[in-house]
Amino acid sequence: MIVDQMLSTIQIVHSHHYVHRDLKPENFAVGLGNKQNQIYMIDFGLSHKYRDPQTLEHKPCLTNAKAAGTPRYTSINALKGLDQSRRDDMESLLYIWVYFLKGSLPWMGIPYNEKDPNRKYMTILHIKKHYPIEQLCSELPEEFVKYFNEVRSLKYRDEPDYA
Repeated sequence: MIVDQMLSTIQIVHSHHYVHRDLKPENFAVGLGNKQNQIYMIDFGLSHKYRDPQTLEHKPCLTNAKAAGTPRYTSINALKGLDQSRRDDMESLLYIWVYFLKGSLPWMGIPYNEKDPNRKYMTILHIKKHYPIEQLCSELPEEFVKYFNEVRSLKYRDEPDYA
């Protein structure tokens, strides 16, 4: 149910022409009382419009964009300096789900020199690029690997298949 609600929520955000760009567990909240089964997305401080609301024309992809978001959960493309779009939010969701289900991610807790935080980002990027998705999603339903492969195949302007 959590996965379904997170997908529905990001689909709504995207339908309003925004990408969140900082999806992480801390940016989701659970309702109280009679809303205790409802998931809410919060903190839109790094979000931005990915397309013009009138023409629906997608903005061009910047290739030297500053990575926004939390490196642990942000997409490979964002860590490589590409502008984020819907596909990147979708990739971030997978990392969150794997974290929820397994309790950790392979790039968590890596040592780094605080004087060079870019080195940490590059190390996380390297691990994400080379870590087999089948290993990342081991012991999880096969749908996680299928989801990841589909999301990874999306081009910058492509609309994800939220269903």
